[in-house]
Amino acid sequence: MAVFKQIEIALYSAIAIYIMGKAIDILLEGIYFSKMVYVISDKYQEIAKKITADVQRGTTGLYAKGMYTNKEKMLLLCVVRKRRSNCYSQNCK
Repeated sequence: MAVFKQIEIALYSAIAIYIMGKAIDILLEGIYFSKMVYVISDKYQEIAKKITADVQRGTTGLYAKGMYTNKEKMLLLCVVRKRRSNCYSQNCK
């Protein structure tokens, strides 16, 4: 009987930690917050077209220079909802 109570306490503790983490996220970032996705690639035109066609979001292209390699590249910026960020990472692969 004593072991059952300890497992029950551990389970309630895990649930409480999860709920508190979600509550803190909502308080700090809001319910509908967004992320900015940065994509650096040589195939930036293909990626931008795919994001526009598949996900129906616009992208912004900026010229960037790698300080280590000293090479010019294109940096794509796109603002996405948190729930849709996985969709973008799958499109960029």
